[in-house]
Amino acid sequence: NSSDVVYAEPDYTINATYVPNDPRINTNGQLNANAWYLDRVYADNAWDINQGGSSAVAIAVLDTGVDYNHEDLAANIWSNLDELTNGVDDDNNGFIDDNRGWNFVSNNNNPNDDNNHGTHVAGIAAAVGDNAVGVAGLSYNSKIMPVKVLTSSGSGSYTAEVSGIRYSTDNGADVITMSFGGYGYSQTLLEATEYANNLGALQIAAACNDWTSNTCYPAGYPAVMAVAATDETARKAWFSNYGTWVDISAP
Repeated sequence: NSSDVVYAEPDYTINATYVPNDPRINTNGQLNANAWYLDRVYADNAWDINQGGSSAVAIAVLDTGVDYNHEDLAANIWSNLDELTNGVDDDNNGFIDDNRGWNFVSNNNNPNDDNNHGTHVAGIAAAVGDNAVGVAGLSYNSKIMPVKVLTSSGSGSYTAEVSGIRYSTDNGADVITMSFGGYGYSQTLLEATEYANNLGALQIAAACNDWTSNTCYPAGYPAVMAVAATDETARKAWFSNYGTWVDISAP
């Protein structure tokens, strides 16, 4: 109220930009670094606001499996708290001792990775952050649900894929990531994606890497987010499929 005061305002606090201490991440524009994609999507800016949901968020990685003992993944592996290791289907979900996911290739409770592709995908999604080890996943507070649907050679069947989608959905996955694709249209697979979508699971799939405009599945189904690839210069990667059916591009 004094005429001597031009204006008054709070003395706001400031904070340093938050960057996890994981040694192999990169957020300084050096695109040849180990995790240049974090820089391309401005991950450090996002982490100032949110470091990736919470441990209540489960990301199902449908792939060649996941190395659940990996030093940068083990702490973020999803656990089925309703299931004991006792040879009994305690939670009555149709799968015995599925404590940390399921293997739909060998039909057992060991979804370990025998190819490394699934482990790579899991690390990008939710490697443990701020642990001074390796990299940080984009959503590094989330849990990883390992669901093996691809063999050691990186191939698989629609049957395994459909089973994986339904398993992930029924066991509470919030996100289902599928870094694979095929070109056969399948009503069975379509219905599985619709099932997951109707129950609130966000499905994300690769647009395939055959440098054509051909639609690949499951990315091409309406209930799935189709992701094309970009390169270090933020242009379409030379190998990525493309087309109006693609929803988003990412490094």
